[in-house]
Parts: sequence; structure tokens; C-alpha cells
Amino acid sequence: LHLEKQPSPVVTSAATLVATSLQPVASSQVLLPTAIIFVKDSRGQQHSCRALLDSASEVSLIRSQLVKKLGLLKSATSLKIHGLSSTQVGNSQGMVQLELSSRVYSFAANITAYILQKITSKLPGTSVPATSLNYLQGLRLADPFYHKPEEVDILIGADLFASILRPTPIIRGPPGYPSVVDTELGWVVTGVTPGSTPTSTCSFHIHCQLEHILS
Repeated sequence: LHLEKQPSPVVTSAATLVATSLQPVASSQVLLPTAIIFVKDSRGQQHSCRALLDSASEVSLIRSQLVKKLGLLKSATSLKIHGLSSTQVGNSQGMVQLELSSRVYSFAANITAYILQKITSKLPGTSVPATSLNYLQGLRLADPFYHKPEEVDILIGADLFASILRPTPIIRGPPGYPSVVDTELGWVVTGVTPGSTPTSTCSFHIHCQLEHILS
């Protein structure tokens, strides 16, 4: 994200694409890659939270509820967010600096995250029978509860995504089953999975415009 210095107030436009996927109404659904990670609060204490990994997003996001829980210092910004057909979804409530770390490997990173009231609905849209994915046994999963609908607290965008990929070959599931990708946060499960309840849950490509930065 490139910002040009101008007299206050600064007005800068930057197109941003935030992750997404469409889960069609069918007898299968798509598992998006999630991870349980540690984040530090204002006192340096670690808290576990759930993150969605999104290589299509130019920025990282965090839920306002988690920011309040962590007691993090917010910087004032306005990130205007638009959904499909340029429908405005809302504005960011500022941004914070996050210290996050892996619960599986000795990996840590600092990122900037924009604050939203809610990132997405619970993922996955419906429960997935984990027993049908026997090829995951023995792997150190980034999210052991990948098959249960849970809230997403953080979205990790392309600013960090490439840095968390490990050189281990992808484990591809049988046709119609998800694959598993090794990351610094653990193995993430992603792809189509069969036998789930039909769902019409959707998340969309979002266009963001950074309009104001307040000193």
C-alpha cells in the first residue's frame, strides 16, 4: 500500500482486494485455510485466536472485539470498504500493530492490521465430519478445529502470507477432498470437502479505499 505525503489532511486513494470465496448452495462446501495463533496484548501476554489466511488480500484485518480484549493502541485511519457492485460495507475503525506467533513452530512476526467490527461469518459454514479425512492423521494442524464453525478474529493478508509458507510438498486429498498445506502456523486444510449440509454462506471480493490518515 503506497501513501504519498501531502498537507494535512492527507487524501490518498489505494485499491485493495480483500479475500474471499463463494460457497455455492450444494452438497459440498469449500474449507478456507484457518489457523489458531498467538497474539500479544498491551502487557506482552499471549492470547490464542483464530486467523483466516488470505493471499488475495493486500491488507490484514482484525476484529474490534479482539483489539479491545488485547488493549492495543489504535492509530486513526479510514479504510472505506466496498462489496460486490460497489456496495459500501463500512469503514475501518483504525489500525493496530500486532505481534503474532505460531503455536506449532518457532515463528513470530509483526503486522499492521485494520480494525473491522466483523471480518466474516463463522467458518466453515457448516460442520464437516473430520473422520472422513483420515489422511490428516499425525499432522500438526494449524487449526485442530478446522471442521467446526467458529468466529474469525484476524485475517492475514498477502503482506505476510508468502512468508509463512514452508517448502514441504502439498498433501493433496483424493478427488473431492481438501488438500493440506504446511505453513509456519502448522498444516492448514483447504479445498472442497463432501457430505456437508447445503449452505448459501458467501464472502465477497472487497474493494477498499484509504481516504484519510489523521496525524
